[in-house]
Amino acid sequence: MREDVSIEDAAQDAGRLRRAVQEHPGSAAALYALGVAFVRVGGEEEAEAAGREAAALRPGWAKAHNALGATLCRLGRVDDAIESLSVASKLRKDFALPH
Repeated sequence: MREDVSIEDAAQDAGRLRRAVQEHPGSAAALYALGVAFVRVGGEEEAEAAGREAAALRPGWAKAHNALGATLCRLGRVDDAIESLSVASKLRKDFALPH
């Protein structure tokens, strides 16, 4: 979690973003933001679910696959993370994996 964001602020962000997802259930951007907010408060499992849904809604959005891969790394699921990060790197060259 970033040092300049308190856990309380991050939790409020997560609540606000959860409402945004409820109001706009097909919004990959809202789901992506919700996943980021969950990571900030230690909710990696919830972040994974939001990230998977965002990536499914917008399969060509490298940022969603990249965030999902990072979350999977945090969960210790390296093989799954590599798969998501590989998709991101194919979609956007500046997300390239190290060789």
